[in-house]
Amino acid sequence: MSFEYLIIRATEIDAEEILRLQQAAYLSEAVIYRNFTIQPLTQTLEETLAEFRESTVLKAVSDGQIIGSVRATAQKDGSVYIGKLMVLPDYQNRGVGKRLMRAVEGEFAQKRYWLVTGHKSEKNLRIYEKLGYSRYKTEKTTEGLSLIYLQKQEIIRIIAENKKEFLPLLLIGDEDEGAVDSYLYRGDLFALFSGEVKSVCVVTDEGSGVLEIQNLATDRRYQSQGYGTKLIEYVAEYYSGRYDKIVLGTGDVPSILAFYEHRRFTVTHRIPDYFTTHYDHPIIEEGVLLKDKVYLERKMI
Repeated sequence: MSFEYLIIRATEIDAEEILRLQQAAYLSEAVIYRNFTIQPLTQTLEETLAEFRESTVLKAVSDGQIIGSVRATAQKDGSVYIGKLMVLPDYQNRGVGKRLMRAVEGEFAQKRYWLVTGHKSEKNLRIYEKLGYSRYKTEKTTEGLSLIYLQKQEIIRIIAENKKEFLPLLLIGDEDEGAVDSYLYRGDLFALFSGEVKSVCVVTDEGSGVLEIQNLATDRRYQSQGYGTKLIEYVAEYYSGRYDKIVLGTGDVPSILAFYEHRRFTVTHRIPDYFTTHYDHPIIEEGVLLKDKVYLERKMI
């Protein structure tokens, strides 16, 4: 059964409810390790409040109830430690944990993220590895528990040379290589790396304070993991104060339009039959034959 929920910042007012959620969510971990004295179950409200004061805490809320939460703490070395990822048992296995992880990563752009989990927490390990985390250290404790350390590092770079090396990714966003050539060398190419390149974006200066996203594409293996969103937000921040708005044109596909509208873009106009007249073959996205080109814009803050 589907349900709606929001992910927003939590405050100290939420600490008591999140602590109850924590105790319910971590019971399954206690069963796995046959240890009901693990820290998430014994943590006091005062200790929870102390963590709130030094951490960024997010909550997933559905119908006024907190159904999930996660915490992240900036470290002295510039990295970000992520902990206390939790979802109420009735809402587990429905993607809430993954969305919480992506949301909290988005609070700290271009950082090294790391976390720790136990070696028997196979479900958690699968989730983290699907989100791009890789194991880098194992530490044995006196209780016979092995702690698995995982990390993910994301870097966004402007590519000034050898831009054509990114053509396979760019062709995901625009099938016409000639069209890609027309804007690739006059625009700025941004690439997001997390181990390997995950997503790319090309923007051009169209004059009169207008910045245009000509191409935004993510490796198909890593789509729906927030990489495109991070590139958009990075580009918006990078050019902040230099442009009045960002515009882009895309196909009339409901999910694509929803993606941009959720990122503060609004539809301004459309060009009828653009794709059927400008391409020598049918362009199909998510089962939709593209006809009109829809333009959207986002005001720069």
